[in-house]
Amino acid sequence: MPSFDIVSKVEAQALENAVNVTTKEITNRFDFKGSHVLINLDKKEYLLKIETEDDMKMRQLIDVLISRAHKQGIAPEAFDASKEGGQSGKTWKKEVKVKNGLAQEDAKKIVKLIKDSGMKVQASINDDMVRVTGKKIDGFYYCIHHTDDNCTCRKPEPGLFFRASSELRIDLKQSFMIGDSDSDIIAAERAGCKGIKIESDNVDSSYLIKIITPR
Repeated sequence: MPSFDIVSKVEAQALENAVNVTTKEITNRFDFKGSHVLINLDKKEYLLKIETEDDMKMRQLIDVLISRAHKQGIAPEAFDASKEGGQSGKTWKKEVKVKNGLAQEDAKKIVKLIKDSGMKVQASINDDMVRVTGKKIDGFYYCIHHTDDNCTCRKPEPGLFFRASSELRIDLKQSFMIGDSDSDIIAAERAGCKGIKIESDNVDSSYLIKIITPR
């Protein structure tokens, strides 16, 4: 039976790149000139041990780190900076946990959402991911036209959405379109469903849960 996995993974290399870029940027900033700055990445535990001179510089450094990590494809929600830092001699120390894998609470929410949706699939928690299994894939839809043909099925036109809705009896107003380009989102809006743009493979599960959970 066909299946796919819902995961929330952070690539170690992308995280290391973000740390290196942040360290280089911070040490070259005028307001950090001569200041003690250290970011130690524990790749095994996905833990950042950070040292600065004071709490204010710590907050500034973490803001830069999250921003640079986002450019590496890591969602801001992946960083858990909730643990309080503290003074140790002349150094301010803090640990920041990087979420890697679905938390059990999030995995349970995803499973419940899938079950409540009425879709003909089964969802189960497998370690730190959710596996979704179905008896079949309902349909494949693709555009066969050239970009110069001005057809109604090539995105951002919503023709294929309407075709799938008609053939599979899909309520577009109750549907989500997850894509990685502006044309995906425009097509979703024209079709009347909710468009969600994902700019990276590394997307924190809590981000999608907040979007698709009914209020």
